[in-house]
Amino acid sequence: MVKNKINLRRREFMLQTGIMVSASFFASMGCAENPETKPDTRKPDPEDFSVPALKAIAYGMSAPNPHNTQAWKFKLVSDQELLFYIDAERLLPATDPFTRQIHIGCGCFLEVMRAGMASNGYAVAIDLLPEGEYSLEETGRKPVARIKLDPSANAGKDELIQFFQQRRTNRLAYFEDKITETDFQSILSATMPQYTAIRLISADKAVAEHLEIHYQGMAVESRTYATYEESRIWFRENDERIAAERDGINLPGGGATGIGKWVAERMLKGLDPGDWHKPSTIGQHLSGYEKKIKSTPALVQFITPTNTPTAWLQAGMDYVRFQLAAAGAGYFLHPLSQVLQEYSEMDTLRNQYEVLSGVSDPEKIQMVVRIGKAKLPFESYRRDVDRVLAG
Repeated sequence: MVKNKINLRRREFMLQTGIMVSASFFASMGCAENPETKPDTRKPDPEDFSVPALKAIAYGMSAPNPHNTQAWKFKLVSDQELLFYIDAERLLPATDPFTRQIHIGCGCFLEVMRAGMASNGYAVAIDLLPEGEYSLEETGRKPVARIKLDPSANAGKDELIQFFQQRRTNRLAYFEDKITETDFQSILSATMPQYTAIRLISADKAVAEHLEIHYQGMAVESRTYATYEESRIWFRENDERIAAERDGINLPGGGATGIGKWVAERMLKGLDPGDWHKPSTIGQHLSGYEKKIKSTPALVQFITPTNTPTAWLQAGMDYVRFQLAAAGAGYFLHPLSQVLQEYSEMDTLRNQYEVLSGVSDPEKIQMVVRIGKAKLPFESYRRDVDRVLAG
């Protein structure tokens, strides 16, 4: 049985390393709140909930997750205890056949939830995989985590939670500003990673080599019927469906605005599979994608020493802390997950990327992200808290 008392480990890390992060860190980096940032009304507001377990879920719901499937489900044991399950009806079997990415999203949820509740005066005890690591067939039937919330005067505020509303994945073209080594190390210190080696790739030649493989990864995913069909299924093609479904992926999230968005919505109306998989449509998608990622000034990799469900969850915890710290420092992230995926059509390219990155079994690159500065992106929706409660 794997048991991780996350709050205790964070505190031990701070004491052992002497790193105490406060709001002054972000001020020292010249990071004032973006004047365009508005309250996150598209996601549950933790302040609307008095029951601790529901408040905890409301915090976690803002976390990043693959394809915005929000594959999260909860069973309330009491007002202060809950069991966390994966929603097996919201998996991505074509692009994520082993549920690695879904588990990373669950790790993101747990860490945002923990930071939010700690800042509300609760000690948060998280037992990962309390019934042990489970098989693929058991996904959704055995819990990802058992969570206990205890009021504690010594809980300690987590400064990173102040950025949970402005944290957004940014798929737009990035500005030329390249992150400095000083900024990267400051973000790393604020992250306090416990489980992953976090590696910056910023040399121009290396960035170009990596981006070429990432572009090829998107091309493989887009030209493989099953994997690109999965994107069609989770695509919300207009504002009405985006607001109604409150999940999935969409045009604004990819940067479409104005007349371009209007034209694209009409091209995709009804999301006909024939139109979606048409070579010319895929070609337009890849052309736009290439232009955006070629603007990338730097990349960051998240590498774990093993590739187990526990490692997946822990990678998500470190990743979202890094994203929160980056948001506080004025940087955006955009995961480039395609080349890391484990289906047969991607095997050759994934192996090539691992060789380029100097990573071999049992290590695993769990995440690769673009990092940089850009215009404020679309704010994605999340479902309401009552939609993730088990009946």
